[in-house]
Amino acid sequence: TEAERANKREFSRVIVAARKIAAGEKYTADNLAMRRVGGGAGLPASFFDFVIGKTAGKTCFPGAVIEL
Repeated sequence: TEAERANKREFSRVIVAARKIAAGEKYTADNLAMRRVGGGAGLPASFFDFVIGKTAGKTCFPGAVIEL
């Protein structure tokens, strides 16, 4: 149903910072994590391997949703 589709996006896992990541630092498996956050905003967990090796454009604090 439509409600189920909305809930799937709302409660899916997204990529977040596991620790503080400075601007210009590369994303690694050690500084990223996957969590369920409200609102469904952010990159889906399925993009985890794609994000590894990319450079942070701004400082990210622990728990912040990662955006490219």
